[in-house]
Amino acid sequence: MPNGLQTLVSVSLVALLCQPLRADATTDAAAPAWPEKVVALEQLEPLTRFQLRNRYLVTKGKVTGPSVIRSHVDPTGTVTRAVLLTSCGNTDLDEAALHGLREMRFKPFLDRGEAVAVTLVVPIHVPARLGKSHQW
Repeated sequence: MPNGLQTLVSVSLVALLCQPLRADATTDAAAPAWPEKVVALEQLEPLTRFQLRNRYLVTKGKVTGPSVIRSHVDPTGTVTRAVLLTSCGNTDLDEAALHGLREMRFKPFLDRGEAVAVTLVVPIHVPARLGKSHQW
């Protein structure tokens, strides 16, 4: 990734983290706080592949951009919570992206040799062709 683009992505992720959650991304008072340590996807080593699967991927809405998801990765590398920050414009693809990220497993993130929980904000870029409805 070119330096300018990498900086833009980093600044965008920080800006997203500073925004309040969307109204439809409900907050539960009983839910644990988001981990303070924020990492980029490149800092985590995936143990499983991300899979975008949904049998209704082409039903509602046109893809207008990436789905941006905030997720909580616990000290064991399990995604324990994920919320949608920005929609791609297609609710089915947003749900598939959330499900795909929730199913991922990562190698535990080490901070000074100790496994810690982290917050991961990641854009999920979906192929625009998946957001088009079939014309019958």
